[in-house]
Amino acid sequence: MERVILKALEKRRINRYPDVLTFMRELQALLVTQTHISIRRQANTLTRADKTKEQYLNEGIQLYRLGWYEEALATFEQALRLDPHFADALFGKGNALYFLKRYEDALLAYEQAIRLDPYNPAFHNNKGSTLYSLGRYREALAAYKQALHIDPHHASAQQGKKLALRRLGRLR
Repeated sequence: MERVILKALEKRRINRYPDVLTFMRELQALLVTQTHISIRRQANTLTRADKTKEQYLNEGIQLYRLGWYEEALATFEQALRLDPHFADALFGKGNALYFLKRYEDALLAYEQAIRLDPYNPAFHNNKGSTLYSLGRYREALAAYKQALHIDPHHASAQQGKKLALRRLGRLR
């Protein structure tokens, strides 16, 4: 971090970053690296047996946000080993599987999460997105409608519904 800041403050312009965007990218890359190191340190601090399902969930969410979907998937599965009925871990698992383009597996995870918590609009919305990716537009539309029934202001479900209707030729 110090190296990046000192370069930005160099007296001679030629030694500084060419523009703010380059400086911001350098900082962002540094933060992602530091976040990864922090997550790994945190993970190593606790032995596998000492972690709670919530700690696994939080670690999985952090890994997912970094775009490390395989690692996130493994972590969500650790939470599910502790509690197979942990809806949020099933949702996280579905999200990781979705980004790994394992749509059928993601769909199963979302459906399990919905059985455990049928009133979570995000679960229905992501099920809709997965069905949409599979080309199953009628089913996707039903999932988006269910999400909107639970939360009429769910923006992602509104957008998904519009896309599904367009694919079905019911919206111009």
